[in-house]
Amino acid sequence: MPRGWYFFIAFLGAFLLFQLELITGQFMLPQYGGGYQIWTACMLFFQCTLLLGYLYADLAPRLLAPSTFMKLHVGLLALSAILMPTAFPERPLLAEPAGDMLVRLLLFMGAPFFLLSATSTVASQAYARTQKSGSPYGVYGWSNLGSAAGLISYPFVFAVAFDQETNFRLWRALFVVFILAGLPLAATAPKSAVASRPVRKTRDGETHGFLWLLLPATSAAALVAATNYINTIAAPMPLTWIFPLLVYLLSYSAYFVENRFAPRILPATLLASAAAVAVLSLVVRAPLGVMIVAVVIAVLALACLLLHRELHALKPAVDDLPHYYLAIAAGSFVGTALITTALPVLGRHAFARYADLDAALALFAASAALLFFPRLAQSWRKYAVAGAALAAVVVVSNQAASGVTNVYSLRNFYGVYQIQDDRALGLRTMIHGGTPHGVQALDAVRRRTPLSYYGANSPIAGVLARSGAIDVGVVGLGVGDLVSYARPGQRWTVFEIDPDVVAMAREHFSFVADSRAPVRMVTGDSRVRLRQEPPASFDVLVLDAFDGANVPFHLLTREALALYRSKLKDGGLLVFHCSSNHFALRPVLAADAAAAGMSAWIKDSEPAGEGARAASSGLHFSEWFAATADPATARTLERAGWTELTPDARDLWTDGYKNVFRAMRFR
Repeated sequence: MPRGWYFFIAFLGAFLLFQLELITGQFMLPQYGGGYQIWTACMLFFQCTLLLGYLYADLAPRLLAPSTFMKLHVGLLALSAILMPTAFPERPLLAEPAGDMLVRLLLFMGAPFFLLSATSTVASQAYARTQKSGSPYGVYGWSNLGSAAGLISYPFVFAVAFDQETNFRLWRALFVVFILAGLPLAATAPKSAVASRPVRKTRDGETHGFLWLLLPATSAAALVAATNYINTIAAPMPLTWIFPLLVYLLSYSAYFVENRFAPRILPATLLASAAAVAVLSLVVRAPLGVMIVAVVIAVLALACLLLHRELHALKPAVDDLPHYYLAIAAGSFVGTALITTALPVLGRHAFARYADLDAALALFAASAALLFFPRLAQSWRKYAVAGAALAAVVVVSNQAASGVTNVYSLRNFYGVYQIQDDRALGLRTMIHGGTPHGVQALDAVRRRTPLSYYGANSPIAGVLARSGAIDVGVVGLGVGDLVSYARPGQRWTVFEIDPDVVAMAREHFSFVADSRAPVRMVTGDSRVRLRQEPPASFDVLVLDAFDGANVPFHLLTREALALYRSKLKDGGLLVFHCSSNHFALRPVLAADAAAAGMSAWIKDSEPAGEGARAASSGLHFSEWFAATADPATARTLERAGWTELTPDARDLWTDGYKNVFRAMRFR
């Protein structure tokens, strides 16, 4: 069988694995929302199943003859394809959301995901048994290329060209192709097992096992830290999470795929990165945010190439290949879990600002020390080195988190929050990542006055001040600016996904405490929690959950608009705050509103001044969208200066299809 056949199987298996994650996420989001408990459980499910797949590929061939194992493996793949549901289960199976999600994930894609996770190991072992030339580790490189192809093709090709049901049907067809491609491997597998050889030793007699874990843990931590920095600290832009992950995957392939250019990859990347940054700075005159993204990605690329070059150099004899792959998967899991799970739990305040970057740097320092000073890798010393490097994170992070303007800082599963006082302007601001989420004046005279996007110059001020609404719903609390418009006799309900935001709004801002009407706080994903509200609950429902590039798309679909309308009373009004530098959301909302039987209206805030005057006022420009099914309410909007927007069916988003690129603003 030609060598390329093994590479093709590894490529296609990884491609299918990656696409299955993305397709499943699209099915799940409308049902479960964006709450961190759900997505942390989801991430752990994928990571643990991946590890179990590598463990299966390590242990099963030791218990069974190659021919028996390969026939069993292909048979299990075929059985999983037959039993796999044709759609994600719609009805809840358990009352507890996280547990229900895990059960439904297991039923929907647990078996195929588990078996696909074993592909690179199984194909590498088959290559080693049947091929007399070349390295079986090239199979692993092609597997990472397959992951990269799955990553790029889904958002840029499949999600744009097809709805998610069609994409899933295409996935199932490719899965059948993958199973058929595995039949020759089962047919040519030898009937007797080859005796395994011991792990290759270092010159000091220690195994490489610890470094097999540490190096991939470091690169995985660096990937997550860089992605967090780009998306929350630097300048949020749509789909920027793709580029760090693409660099990470390709850095594995750069050394594991057999090629004569491997020794030149690192210096070439260094020169290319320097040239790219120079061009962006001197020729293109790119904005600072773009420059930061470019520099972070370049540094990540160089770090991953260094780490994965050394990891490739430490590869063992062929018979210990499964151990090696299992250790890489386990290390990647540890590095990812450190940043995404451990730091938000253990470092809510001590690690408030750059703890993820500090942790990645500490792991990199430990890796470098153990590589360049081999004696440190002996016995207990390796653990001491790693522990000392991680302990340094505490000191560095505490220093980084301190600042004269910081009133409060917090890290949780949703990112980094800071509350800052500007004494010169007399303003207090909540910042989430790099995006302001609300402003309040510090002096007692102005503290009840809403600022930021919600001042007297904003369209929402006119809606709330002049409407006769009794029941008002708000999605997205921020610091509570909108609550300042509450009047006696009204009832307000605020939906906020992050309980820590509710605590910060109560403890460090006074809009909620000063409200002249009772305010009911409901925590959790707003679409999920709104389903639990009775029909016709609100006269006005304001959605203010769309900022920067972190737009929760599941709140902007035809099905979501239909849900919102069902919660409005007769004559009710939907209002969206849709200011965004990166997305033109109003055409999307107009198409969704038309599908829900509502007319669409738009209005921008009046100018608050320019330059220093605008900054000192605490007021920001804002864009608003309103929708109503009531002609009388529509006439009221028109008299107030709102402009009706004609919908375009091409802008429609549904739970199954969203053309994100059509809505993006490239500027």
